[in-house]
Amino acid sequence: MTQNERVEAYDKFTEVWGEASQYNQAIEEMAELTQTLCKLTRPDLQDKHDKYVEHTKEEIADVLNCVEQLEYMFGHDEIEKLRDYKLNRTLDVIKKDANN
Repeated sequence: MTQNERVEAYDKFTEVWGEASQYNQAIEEMAELTQTLCKLTRPDLQDKHDKYVEHTKEEIADVLNCVEQLEYMFGHDEIEKLRDYKLNRTLDVIKKDANN
């Protein structure tokens, strides 16, 4: 699927279900990713590690789709600038820590 096709799909989702529903869907998907990441580190579930790795991949895909939709809903260009700023700020912290 191209980026334009994704954006069209996101617009359709919002048109059909509304913004509030899309916010709630993103929250739900992020919670599911949180849950599966927690299970990856639980010692009592290490025998099911491979199962949780595959499940985590699916949840990452769901979260990325929801977050990308939110990005377009809230302003793609501004969010991309903020992402760059925050990545560069963190790189600066690492450089400062390395020099101390």
